[in-house]
Amino acid sequence: MRQKARLKNGTLIEAELVVLGTGYHGLQNTVARFFGAEVADRVGPVWGFDPDTAELRNMWTRTAQPGLYFTGGAFSQCRAYSKYLALQIQAQELGLLESGSQR
Repeated sequence: MRQKARLKNGTLIEAELVVLGTGYHGLQNTVARFFGAEVADRVGPVWGFDPDTAELRNMWTRTAQPGLYFTGGAFSQCRAYSKYLALQIQAQELGLLESGSQR
């Protein structure tokens, strides 16, 4: 079934598939735009694997910036990992985890 997609200029075009390529710049760039270079430098790269721990960097966990958390990826990833992130935030709020980052 063909649908229509509305372009930025208001034009409607028929489309069988619309693919959105978002996030041309990494999340570290987004952090710098919203919170400044100092916070972005403190947090460091988001996504990709940390060469020391082989864990994803700054995803679904505490970051070096208190109160700043990231979730992303496909809906299935967000749905699954948001529960673990929520539990970490709750544990920190209840004093069961040290304040600050995991670093």
